[in-house]
Amino acid sequence: MPFMLAPSGGKGWLVDAAKVHDAAGVLRGDVLIEEARRRQRRRRKLLTLMILIVLIVAGVSAAIVVRHGAPRGAIAGARQPSNGAGQPVGPVSMRQPEALATLPDGSVLIADQGRDQVLRRAPTGQLTVFAGDGRPGYGGDGGPATSAQINNPGGLAVAGDGTVYLADTGNNRVRAISPSGIITTFAGNGSPGTTNTATVPTDAAVGQPEAVAIAAGRNVYVVDDAGVQLVTPSSGLQTVIAAGAGLISYHDAPTAFYPNAITIDGNGDLFVSDFSPKLLLEFSPTGKQLNTWDVYVTAAGLDTAPDGDVLVADYGFAIDRIHAGQLTQVATYQLGTIPGLSGAFRPSGVTTGPNGIYTDTDGVNGGTDVPALARLATNDQTQLLATGTAGT
Repeated sequence: MPFMLAPSGGKGWLVDAAKVHDAAGVLRGDVLIEEARRRQRRRRKLLTLMILIVLIVAGVSAAIVVRHGAPRGAIAGARQPSNGAGQPVGPVSMRQPEALATLPDGSVLIADQGRDQVLRRAPTGQLTVFAGDGRPGYGGDGGPATSAQINNPGGLAVAGDGTVYLADTGNNRVRAISPSGIITTFAGNGSPGTTNTATVPTDAAVGQPEAVAIAAGRNVYVVDDAGVQLVTPSSGLQTVIAAGAGLISYHDAPTAFYPNAITIDGNGDLFVSDFSPKLLLEFSPTGKQLNTWDVYVTAAGLDTAPDGDVLVADYGFAIDRIHAGQLTQVATYQLGTIPGLSGAFRPSGVTTGPNGIYTDTDGVNGGTDVPALARLATNDQTQLLATGTAGT
């Protein structure tokens, strides 16, 4: 079987991701992957700066050519076309899918870090561009999201009105995409800092945001270098849970807290993953620590199901569910594969839709050699929905 279900009605069990890896013989330095990803993001920032310099030089050269009579269409044609506000551009292929989210119409959004774009998988199966023109950078606010520039997209969250919030990691900003497809900056001034005194969210520093979650009243929780911050449209940013050494408790001892993913359960509690050490923690809305589990979660690996339970994309080859404080496995790919895909599937992102639980693997650090999107259906099978091209 491609995966194993947890026993019906079971009380659940805690999962020590490192032990799971050791048992399967696939540890391979996994505890360093998240740190390596952060270093990769910083390298991408330098690469982006170099690309911008090249584009500026190319733009000046193009302007000179135009003035001398070259066809303008040849220059404009280098930009990916847009079908207008709210209309996706495509079709496309995945390169490095990470975070997932579900739109009200059942479409699945995919933050593709290899493309510097957000993709949309329609209920019919077509994969198109939802945001980003494929050039890493910052720009396009006030216009169609498909014509804007984003940089190393991180976590996604969808509000009740259909507004999509995106952790634009490489730009040190949180972007918002309206139901009509218009993109704006919701928070962040582009600075990688962690100290905030600004009362306007767009004037405050949001350093390398990795994940977002929607709370009541258009309030948004953001996981960034400062920790877990609450963004309110009227009062800027407030640090709810600070990041740093010895700021949480684990086995009754002070432990480092460096968050990388977040979701809010049906009771309003915050579920936040700590990438070093590998933990999942439950906090009250005010930041009081309530529960802790040993589990390996990537920056894309948390979501809340319609029933209020928390879903966990466990990078140790499993999908978990937390209900009433108990963590159980929904599916495990540790010893098997998904039909049509070689290698063991290693979940990176997770979201719920009308037809089941959706998950993906990035094809970079996982057990497969290509990125893939899959769905856990109600018939105890995992269906492969799409594969992409390996590499970034």
